[in-house]
Parts: sequence; C-alpha cells; structure tokens
Amino acid sequence: MRIHRFVSSLLLALLLTGSSVYGKVMPVEFDLGRNRLIAAMLRSQLSSQHFGHKPFDEQMSKEAYKLYLRQLDPKKQFLLASDVEQLDQFADKIDDEISNGRISLPDVGMKLLNKRVEKVAVLIKEIMDAGFFPYKKDYLQTDSDKLAASADRAELKDRWRRSLKMEVLDSYLDAVDKENKKREKEGKPLLDAESKQINQEFWAEAKKTVQKKT
Repeated sequence: MRIHRFVSSLLLALLLTGSSVYGKVMPVEFDLGRNRLIAAMLRSQLSSQHFGHKPFDEQMSKEAYKLYLRQLDPKKQFLLASDVEQLDQFADKIDDEISNGRISLPDVGMKLLNKRVEKVAVLIKEIMDAGFFPYKKDYLQTDSDKLAASADRAELKDRWRRSLKMEVLDSYLDAVDKENKKREKEGKPLLDAESKQINQEFWAEAKKTVQKKT
C-alpha cells in the first residue's frame, strides 16, 4: 500500500507540471528549473521512505506512467494512438529521469494534449454544424477502460459525434420533462418524448446548451 501511495504522489507531482485538461489548455514550455525541483523532491521522498526496501525501478515507473496516462486523457477523447505510442517510450524511464533531475514526460504529454485539444475544437464545430439524426441508433461506450485510443481523426470524430449526440438527447429529454411537468399542472396535453416528431424548439435549445458547455 505504501508503494502505491508513493506512486500516486509521483503522479500528482507529474500532473502539477502541466495545465488542466478541464480548463483552458495553454501551450506549456519546458521549465528545466521546475523539473529539477520536482525531481529533487521525489528523490527526497525516496530516501526518507523505504517502501519495504523495494527500489523505485522500471516496474514502478510503468505503474506511475499508466496512472499518468489515465489522468492525462481519462475518457480517451483527445489523444490518438500515435500520440500514446510516442508517450509510451517514457513508460520505463521515469526512474531514470528522476535520477537525472529532468522529468520531460509531463511537458511532452501536455504539448501533445494541447495540439489535440485545438484539433478537437474544430471537430466539435463540424459535428454541431452538421447536426444529428435523433432516431438513428448509435452505441456509446462510456467505460474508457474498454476503449483504445482512436486510430485516426475519423475515428476520434465519430467518438465525439456519439458523445455529443447523447448529451443533446439528454438535454432535449430534460426540456421535454420540464415542459410536461408544467403542462400537467395546467391540465394541458403532454408531449410524447418518444415521438418521432421532434420538438424543433427544444431540440435547437438542447444543441445550444451542449455547444456552450463543450
């Protein structure tokens, strides 16, 4: 357990060297001084805690890397398989980077993420401008552990299309439900949420709602 706690603290230190994926992602320049400081802090933790006399080796590097990658793109909505392959070369080198005083993984990871976030913004606009077919059946895998990184732009775009469509549908159904509660109180006929005749006003509002928060 102590080993896993240390790996978590290492992961946190790595993540703190970049900006958040959930906010506005900005380009991150490599900061040698910052990375040396983090490496020194991690070496200090290693020397002050024994972890059952188990050294921080390649196996633990791989464990830390796996956790880092999961936090970098938790829903696998940004990085392509080629990006992950590029990051994979750091998987067994975190221990060496700590020893050398230069931890480059978070900077490389954030630069890749920055690039993909910009490209995904373009994809989202294309998807929302094209619109959706509400009654076309789609399957959305929400368990990211069962997903691999998208192979290319087309696969990534389709993944976002499914996700955005689900959000629009959820927002639309919420609007219908809210309207029906109002109509029920007023004794008016209720809207049929499953009708193939979409309420265009609610549908347009649902799209706007999703577009604003995406």
